[in-house]
This record gives sequence, structure tokens and C-alpha cells, in this order.
Amino acid sequence: MAGLGGRAAQVQGSGRRELGGKTPVEAWRADATPLTDVSAGQLATIALEDDGRTCTISTSGVRWRRRDYLVPWMNGRTGTKVSVRHLSHHDDTIEVFDAVIGHHRGSAFLATAASREQIRAVQAARTAAPRGSKWI
Repeated sequence: MAGLGGRAAQVQGSGRRELGGKTPVEAWRADATPLTDVSAGQLATIALEDDGRTCTISTSGVRWRRRDYLVPWMNGRTGTKVSVRHLSHHDDTIEVFDAVIGHHRGSAFLATAASREQIRAVQAARTAAPRGSKWI
């Protein structure tokens, strides 16, 4: 516990030369830089990894790391170039972005791990979607 007391003194106690004699807390409070709130969705994308490769939506969805990922909105968009971002060590879902403008298009699930509801939703979209639908 002695180590924690010393650290607390560094943060709250005496001023530091590189902060103009202010403690870190005082420097924080004196900083006029505006803070911006971000949504949980925006915050979540910070942790996503991107390998820089471009994928193409096919009739099987998006093929990434030798696995297929699906979601109903992909139907009718065969040939569309996308980029994939993912959370490290979580390959059950991926995030799909437009490869040209970088806009987030949505999440996609691993086809081999899809629930019955997810499979039904993809099948319903395949029957309903006109071919060659454009992004909205």
C-alpha cells in the first residue's frame, strides 16, 4: 500500500515542473480543450483491428480468413468492395465498411455459427431483395 500512497501524492500532491508547477489534476482542470462525448458505437470501433485488405461481397457473404460471414443486408450486393474490421480474438462477428468511403455498413456473423433466426433472416432477404440493390 505504501507504493499507492506515493502515486497518489504524484497525482494530487506537489506540482510538477513539466506541468508548470501544477499537479496533474490541476493541469487537467485548467485545460480549456473542449471535450466531446462519443456514442458507444463510435467508441467500440476504436478497438477494431483492420488488416488493410479489401474483400468482395459474394453470394456467400464476405469471405475473410477462409470463413464466410453473412447478414441479410448483403443480399443483392454481390461484387461490392468492402473492408473488414474485427475485435482481436472474437471472430464470431465482423464489422463491414465500404471500401471506398469507409462508411460503416454493419455487423456480419460467422455463417457456420449462425442461429436459426439469423439463417431465416438471410433466406428471407434472398427471396425479397432485388438483384443489384444499391447502398442506401
